[in-house]
Amino acid sequence: MDDGSNYFRLFEYGKCFKLNYVDSSQSQNLCKFSESNLDLIGFDLETTGLSPRAGDRVVSVGAVRIDFRTGKLLDEYTTLINPKRPVAATFIHGISDEDVKDAPVFDEIYEDLLEFFKGGLIVGHNLRFDESFLVSELIQVDADIVDKYPSICTLGAAQKFLPNSRNHKLATCMESLNIGFDNIHSAKQDALASAQLLQKLVKVADLEILIPFAGSINQL
Repeated sequence: MDDGSNYFRLFEYGKCFKLNYVDSSQSQNLCKFSESNLDLIGFDLETTGLSPRAGDRVVSVGAVRIDFRTGKLLDEYTTLINPKRPVAATFIHGISDEDVKDAPVFDEIYEDLLEFFKGGLIVGHNLRFDESFLVSELIQVDADIVDKYPSICTLGAAQKFLPNSRNHKLATCMESLNIGFDNIHSAKQDALASAQLLQKLVKVADLEILIPFAGSINQL
């Protein structure tokens, strides 16, 4: 099973820059997130393993919509998913075969998830991992994808702007910035943490987020 990267990309990645060091060459084909009307969409998946190429599947989706300026939780979308194979990675996320046996399959939820993404900047920690699984699942159900979604990965931002952190795992980054975090490895919790991490990084490091003019006209 291909991870989908040779077929299409679902996310268009933005970047973080020091506020006073953004010049016209960096901002070409990009817009300032602070001047957009987008919310933050924290996003995370739990899976049966590490690689869609090896046949691993998604078992849980977590997405939260947050007002970037106030930090208020506006909405959430979470669901277990029946992967139609053994869960296998229960020791990581605590989700068992029993938990997902009556859960919807991916084909039954993906339209709701993509609808939830609209009007938001997708935020995740090591987001390309989640994207590879999401794209793989979309290919398997022959989804007709029209939009791409502006996004940013907090792992890359943390590596650049938290150089003294002992590592750049999500929990460690949260600890470095004194953000409360229940490290329980659930999709919803990690989605919320990623959005909170980006908010705090922007404030602490005095950053500007530049995002592509990607996606449908409805999004920007």
